[in-house]
Amino acid sequence: MQSKKQENEIKNLKNESFAKNQSIKELTKEKQDLTQVGAQLRNQLKQMTASKVSFLVLFVCLQKLLQRNYFLLIVELLANCSNALSYRLWKNLKAVKKKKKYQKKKKINKNTVTNMQMSTLCVFKQNDNKHRLLVQKCNGFQVWFCFVLFLMAYLITAKRKRSEKIRLETEVKQSNAISNTNEQKNSEDSMQLMDFGEPTYDAWDETLITDPTNNPQVNKNWMESILQKNCLDMMNDIFYSPGLILSLKNNVDFLLVNENNKIVKLKNKKWNTFKFGVYLIGERITLTLDHLSTNKNENELGQFKMNTSHLWIKDYRSVIDCSGLGYPSGMGDGKGGECTSKYNSFGGGAGHARKGGQDDIANGDGVGGTAYGEETLLTQLHCGSGGGTGHKHDGSSGKGGEGGGIIHLKIGQQLINQGTIKCNGLHGERGLSTYVGGGGSGGSILIEFQPASNSFRQTIGIIICKGGNEAWNHKGADGRIAIYGIKLTKEEMEKIDPKPFNMHCYFSFFFELNLQAFLRLIRTIKF
Repeated sequence: MQSKKQENEIKNLKNESFAKNQSIKELTKEKQDLTQVGAQLRNQLKQMTASKVSFLVLFVCLQKLLQRNYFLLIVELLANCSNALSYRLWKNLKAVKKKKKYQKKKKINKNTVTNMQMSTLCVFKQNDNKHRLLVQKCNGFQVWFCFVLFLMAYLITAKRKRSEKIRLETEVKQSNAISNTNEQKNSEDSMQLMDFGEPTYDAWDETLITDPTNNPQVNKNWMESILQKNCLDMMNDIFYSPGLILSLKNNVDFLLVNENNKIVKLKNKKWNTFKFGVYLIGERITLTLDHLSTNKNENELGQFKMNTSHLWIKDYRSVIDCSGLGYPSGMGDGKGGECTSKYNSFGGGAGHARKGGQDDIANGDGVGGTAYGEETLLTQLHCGSGGGTGHKHDGSSGKGGEGGGIIHLKIGQQLINQGTIKCNGLHGERGLSTYVGGGGSGGSILIEFQPASNSFRQTIGIIICKGGNEAWNHKGADGRIAIYGIKLTKEEMEKIDPKPFNMHCYFSFFFELNLQAFLRLIRTIKF
């Protein structure tokens, strides 16, 4: 009898060990499958556009709420969901309300749950392992439906049931998580399942606003912590943060262009302010000013003024372009002279940073325009002037090229210029083999970095402000470039044409001016 009992015990142990091995193999295989699904979804998320916001909101809610625990399982559920699921969920909330109300789940003892039970359950838990939700494993759609129901029960009732103190603590945790200065400090009831109230659209909408406390000081600190990031982190926040997705508007709070071959026009002579940055992510994007008439006067000259926290020009073929938006032919402080001969004569090049080019004045070609303005660009920003009019071989006139416009940028945090920033003067009108009109002169580019931008690495990139007809004698003069707030390296200087006026900070600039004035005063004093 004892031998039979021993044999039965041995068989039972073997069966249990075999079952454990099988469950381990199944879990390992499931983990591998989930890893593949996660990789596929991550690739899909990278290719998503801003129009697919409804899918991303749910994704970020899950990721933030669960704090990246069981992330692959969430990915599997997301792969089986659809955008119409939220509507079906709201439709079924009243039916769910008739059932038993949710209660806080007790802490589960792992010893009381067999391996077979664990293999048939999907576990959703918080980081502290104190709050869990067990859902019986079935097809992916049903699991997803149950879990989103659990999620929405938490979100809807959190705003209504929690006290002001708890909500303030939640806001502080969000700020700490965003600024990466503190670890998670969740309260014991941060994932508490609360009783259903009557669900309304307003209740759901209020749970995802950026400032649930409505406290101006907290909101200000939160906004400052959001902006203290580089361009890539800001892009991730705009795409994947539920609060930002719902509260910010493209082309108002930020400017995001991820389409190719796109021309975006901003307001002329007005500050275009984008507090959360400008991101030109697509290929061959042109950022310029709204339409100006061909018969420009001084009131219609192009002045591109932008104040932003971040500026990222990603593609090398993308540009911020104000070329030809300055004075038209024969106008401006440094306008090129008109030719005096009626046939085959060139107009004079426009001046700006220096005198404009000229050809053979004795044969009737136009005189080059005079220089104007000052190199610091602090007193006034000038547009480029128009080139002088020339005459073609048949006696018809050829207009000079338009001057470059003005670009004034204020960068609060980071500039990544992998494209080009330019405001060149244009070529004059062409005759048979060359340009008969004088070249327009380059405009002005002023870039100011705020003190906070010193904590980030800046990519200055290509900045040009050249005159038209560059290869000819009657070429337009170059414009002016000034950059404040950072110190340019030799390599950065090589990509900027003409060479810019550069000061690391305003204090050193004014100190240098005062020193020069003092030295001039000393020279005038006779001892």
